Amino acid sequence: MTNAVMDRLESLAYHIVGEDSLLIKILIEGVTKEILIECNITELPDELKPMAVDAVCGRFLDQKHSSKQLEDYDFATAVSSITEGDISISYSTSSGTSNPEETFKAC
Repeated sequence: MTNAVMDRLESLAYHIVGEDSLLIKILIEGVTKEILIECNITELPDELKPMAVDAVCGRFLDQKHSSKQLEDYDFATAVSSITEGDISISYSTSSGTSNPEETFKAC
């Protein structure tokens, strides 16, 4: 799952650095345990892995932002659109603010 998380972060315009791997590992373990407990299962099914990857990425970016480690990050890129297969989702920054960073924090 680590490679999937890293690929997803890259697709969100975040470039992985060496020290990120420990945080990613901790977040994967935490999210996986939360899903297993919530669903009362012992193994994460393949159908839930994409959701787990997105949850890890969201928490990763939130923690990086909270610790002021996303200073050079292009927030407009991260929240402007997501395309997977035939589905495309675009987030508008017109929800009361024109600041992409505020939209990022609200998502």
